[in-house]
Amino acid sequence: MVILRMLMRLPYKPLVKANIADITRKTAFLITLATAKRNSEVWAFNADVRFRQNYESATLSFLPNFMATTMVPGRPDTAYAPVTIPALAPSMGEDLPDRFLCPVRALCVYLDKKHNGRDTNHYERLFCANKMGHIGDISKNTVAGWVKGTIRQAYLEVRDEDIPHLTYTNLQGRELRAYASSLAFQEHLSLRQVMEAASWRNSGTFAQFYLRDLSQMGDITTAGPFVAGQTVISHM
Repeated sequence: MVILRMLMRLPYKPLVKANIADITRKTAFLITLATAKRNSEVWAFNADVRFRQNYESATLSFLPNFMATTMVPGRPDTAYAPVTIPALAPSMGEDLPDRFLCPVRALCVYLDKKHNGRDTNHYERLFCANKMGHIGDISKNTVAGWVKGTIRQAYLEVRDEDIPHLTYTNLQGRELRAYASSLAFQEHLSLRQVMEAASWRNSGTFAQFYLRDLSQMGDITTAGPFVAGQTVISHM
């Protein structure tokens, strides 16, 4: 996947030295891929992130007033549970390649930059505007724009070494969730686990609308392992 290869290069590497706009775009893309959630659901993540000891994982919860399309008022059983995403080899050194695509590490860098010199006490939402001095809320379309912009940039900046890794289809922003859940399913997650990860109530939804044939994509882990659908994808 040329997008992942781009995210391992400048200006996204090293991420701690990137500007807030690039950090935000990379983090939003990796979190969307890692969670297999809709843009509106990523938009609704609470700013209170819970990290496991040694940053082995990060747990994201939703704002209490968030109502997703599959939630039913008065039905607590339809409410979304917190989402836990694994880290990639958290004990590895920061200069090693596997760290560059780690969503938990990106989240740590983003939160540190987000709080650097900013009054974030009034921010209930995980993602906020990436312009210094902007205190207004962001819309659901803002998150979608970050993801689409990252994908667009990757295909506009394809390098010679990326050409062997181009696949039969260019990834579209709306397809990211489908590929994330399909990759998790191929990584031997059960159908029930995939449904829970992507917040589907009907098993037919995934099979009919989101299951993708990955056989023609080749080995998209050449850039290193990554997280998709709340599971580590380490081989194809």
